[in-house]
Amino acid sequence: MSSVELWQCSFDTASSARSELFGVLNRQEFDRASRIRSTAAQVRFVEARVLLRLVLGRMLDCDPRRVGLRQVCALCGANHGRIEVVCSDRELDVSVSHAGGCALVAIGTQCLVGVDVEEVSADYAYESLSVIQEQILTWKEQRALRCWPIGSADASAFFLRLWTMKEALAKIDGIGMLDPLTRFDVRWDQSDVCSVAFADPGRGMNAWWVAAPDVGARTLLASVVATTGRDAPVGTFNVGMIATSYLLPRFVSTMTADLAFKRIQTS
Repeated sequence: MSSVELWQCSFDTASSARSELFGVLNRQEFDRASRIRSTAAQVRFVEARVLLRLVLGRMLDCDPRRVGLRQVCALCGANHGRIEVVCSDRELDVSVSHAGGCALVAIGTQCLVGVDVEEVSADYAYESLSVIQEQILTWKEQRALRCWPIGSADASAFFLRLWTMKEALAKIDGIGMLDPLTRFDVRWDQSDVCSVAFADPGRGMNAWWVAAPDVGARTLLASVVATTGRDAPVGTFNVGMIATSYLLPRFVSTMTADLAFKRIQTS
């Protein structure tokens, strides 16, 4: 049976990344983190990668520093794209996202996963959304967005729900923003049934989605997508923080809940 574990950690982006966490990263990750100039962006990257390693170390019963991870773009071969777990006999797929002071890691067993989280900000006024929505939304999605009152919180929330769903779906194939998000339509009906229409004929897939509950106390919106067989994956949601010690950082859980995945109708 396929399953999805979603892990969330919170952190402070106002101060520099904790030096103890850098020792958990591999050389590729360390070099990438060192090149990030923004303090907040560096903290988000380091916390997210350490969370990923701690979770995989627990699942694989090994030192998180020894978890084999590889990240290579499917198009150009550069150090970005889907993260792969290497040197493991288990069928694991991973996806990572971070925004604000939150990192999310999704681990799929016998299924592919994609996760995206975006910060709900007052800066997302309806007018500012119009600058980027044409790069993200199809004309049908833009028309649905215009059904909400201009400048309302509902309009911003609807846009972010679309955005996170489309990003999570795009991450499944490892191309993400390198391929236009306008290549497929996402919509929900009055019963909250999600459907996705791809521009490519025959692109349909067996897919399931869930909105992560209460991420960031309503300051963040997140979507998780899994592609699997006919049955929905079993999902769990773990919330906590990374605590440091004289040995190794560890994940301290503060909440655990079940995730109820819903089918995505695709065409």
